[in-house]
Amino acid sequence: MNASLFDFFGNRLKAYRQRSGLTQRQLAAELGVHRNTIGAWERGEYLPETKGMVLELARHLHLNEQEARSLLQAGLTALSPYWFVPYQRNVFFTGRDSLLQQLHENLRTHACLLCGMGGIGKTQLALEYAYRFFSEYTALFWLQAESEESLRASLLSVAELLDVGENQAQEAILDAVFNWLQVHPGWLLILDNVEDRTTVERFFSPDYHGTLLLTTRYQQLALPATRVQVEELTAEESFDFLRQRLGLKEPLPVSLHADIQALVRLMDGLPLALDQAAGYISEAHCSLRSYLYLLRTRLIPLLQDRSEGSSYPYSLVSTFELAFEKLQQRDPLAADFLLCCCWLVPDTIPVRLFREGTAYGRTSLRRFVDDASRIESVLETLEAYSLIRRNGSTFSIHRLVQAIVRTRSSAEWLACAVRLLEELFPRALSKQASWSWCDTLVPHVFQLTAQPNLPEKTVFASLLLKCAHYLARRVRFEQAEALVQRALQIQQGGVTAISYTALAVLRWQRGRYTEAAQMVQQGLAAFQEENTVPAEELGVFAALLDGLGHMREAEAFYRRALAASPAESPALLNNFALHYYRRGRYDDAERLYRRAIRLYGRARQETDLVAPLNNLALVRIQQKAYSKAEMLLKHALHLRERLFGPDHPAISRVLKNLARCYQGQGRYTEAEEALLRALRVYERHYGPEHPELSRPLSGLAQLYVQQERYSEAEAFYERAQVVRQRALGSQDPALAELLIQQGQALVQQGRYSEAETLYERAQAIQQHALRPEHPDVMRLSVCFAYLYRLQGRQQEATALYERAQRIASRLELTSVDIYQLQEPGELFLQE
Repeated sequence: MNASLFDFFGNRLKAYRQRSGLTQRQLAAELGVHRNTIGAWERGEYLPETKGMVLELARHLHLNEQEARSLLQAGLTALSPYWFVPYQRNVFFTGRDSLLQQLHENLRTHACLLCGMGGIGKTQLALEYAYRFFSEYTALFWLQAESEESLRASLLSVAELLDVGENQAQEAILDAVFNWLQVHPGWLLILDNVEDRTTVERFFSPDYHGTLLLTTRYQQLALPATRVQVEELTAEESFDFLRQRLGLKEPLPVSLHADIQALVRLMDGLPLALDQAAGYISEAHCSLRSYLYLLRTRLIPLLQDRSEGSSYPYSLVSTFELAFEKLQQRDPLAADFLLCCCWLVPDTIPVRLFREGTAYGRTSLRRFVDDASRIESVLETLEAYSLIRRNGSTFSIHRLVQAIVRTRSSAEWLACAVRLLEELFPRALSKQASWSWCDTLVPHVFQLTAQPNLPEKTVFASLLLKCAHYLARRVRFEQAEALVQRALQIQQGGVTAISYTALAVLRWQRGRYTEAAQMVQQGLAAFQEENTVPAEELGVFAALLDGLGHMREAEAFYRRALAASPAESPALLNNFALHYYRRGRYDDAERLYRRAIRLYGRARQETDLVAPLNNLALVRIQQKAYSKAEMLLKHALHLRERLFGPDHPAISRVLKNLARCYQGQGRYTEAEEALLRALRVYERHYGPEHPELSRPLSGLAQLYVQQERYSEAEAFYERAQVVRQRALGSQDPALAELLIQQGQALVQQGRYSEAETLYERAQAIQQHALRPEHPDVMRLSVCFAYLYRLQGRQQEATALYERAQRIASRLELTSVDIYQLQEPGELFLQE
């Protein structure tokens, strides 16, 4: 590292800080970092790790644009362009030089696994390595690897930094990160707190040309990595650490030197215990000799009764208990705060959870609601006692400290953590800006699910459903369904119907329509018993009924939802309009679409405005008002391109409908261009096997049939069927629709027996997945009838036409709707 460059940044920072009139402590408090960090920056020991932190410095120091740019250039001179380490450098890190050098040599050729007991300093060693050697790597990413959820959250943050996979399904985003690792050499990945080899196996691919550094407390973890054992600090290293941590300068008085040596002997070489001891001495203004007396009186009973604290090092239990008792005397609010936080994931606890939360119940933390500045004071106190480590907008608790704190915590504090997460977990996810916040909270939700006998069962069930809703939105259906099942197990009162709805939605999204129908039947009974179900849940249930062909029941629930809604919901109006569209009631559909468009426009919700614009265009296409449809679709396309860019999956459905509009006008070249563009977008984002590809593929096939390009159409129909069946199985109703469309193309060519075979396959799927009075069943009856009439089988044709008319009558469909398959509109199934 270039020390002169670091000094250049430090000198500038110090000059700007002194000009602003802020002390190092005041600036540290505003930034949410330790005060020693500011001193280290100014002394040129190291640089801020992110551009964002340098910009925060500029903001708090009230720098003008030119000064901010100057500080930014000085601060980012030596940083890798790809750097994700969520922790500040430990300014008190001492010793381990030979171990760091050994690690550096080993990492040139092999992955390395840092092993050692809890509190021994594995994470701090990896952190120091990252800051000391980062300039030798093209990219450096720190991943929390304790669980699948924490690892996923870290990878999503890395994806955001790399600007890959934006707004895609989570699996696609993770794949994009791994693809980046595959094509870029020279990076270092630090996987911290590995507990299970299966969590990290994917990183050991021979296709990657980077380096892995892992930390674990498990000695027997079988991974293809060079094992590096982290031992206790030597007596000399422990002495130097304490001297530096306490701010003592050589030469030391003989008595003080002896006291430090005595404390070192009691600390077992554990950096965590040493840090807590120094934190207590500094904050309590206690002499070393007094602390030694307190510590010895605490240790003797522990050593006499080896059952107490036997899971943890005695030195750590003793230093913690002394620190916690002093904390309770000096700042009881900080002690209570720790009792609440100990139930969350220890690595990345967001300060925002407490700054914006209000659901503290009767606990002392309710004081934060009236005075949010107390949060900063509490965090500063806890960090001073080395009970937490502040990392900008988050803070962390060492796992051993967390485990010991939990022995002092209670159900009251666990309930407080549940309430805060439920309060702050977003319900509406139409704005993708909320997704990164959800990614932050999801690991904490899964952490709570591991606790038996959780309090606040109704609140916890609500939290599980919110989290499941989000996971389903990111195409993580298995985890979402597990959370809904857990909610069903613990629910009370009005959560029942909502849980059945959520489970039915998940089954529907995964193509398990029979199971979705079963959940709907259970939900119907639950909704009849419950009178206080939110309007949005009633609307979702109505949409499910609609999709399953229960059209009369769906309309009743739409009306019930509208009556229960305190204000007009544009998403609900969009879905109700789609219900009318499917029944051929185009005037009613248009009226509701227009109301939804007005409401979205008034609220400036352009992201959601596209759906009713797109759907209203479908009405215009059915009415053959192609110029009006084209105007609506081009406006919708413009909005989505402006919001998401020209190469985002969100534009593909609009492109497909625009192609239908062109096709209706005989503008085949423009229709083909729109469909091919939609196909390219899907392939680029989802790969060649995603079921969404069936939309543009079937659109191209229909276009080629209309142009009598039958061989090309057949190839596209078959590819659409393959991708649909591979993803969702052989009983997917959308697969049946593709078979019907291809059958119609064969009828047009006079290939009647082949068409009948496809219709029979479609019929078998419908019999398995759909109720007998579903609109799609009715439409297939019409197709069969038309085929039989062409074959001269009049009696069979008449019977099927009459059956279709009976279904249409029961569903209150117009006669126009019987003879054509409609394009599905955009449905807000979870909003």
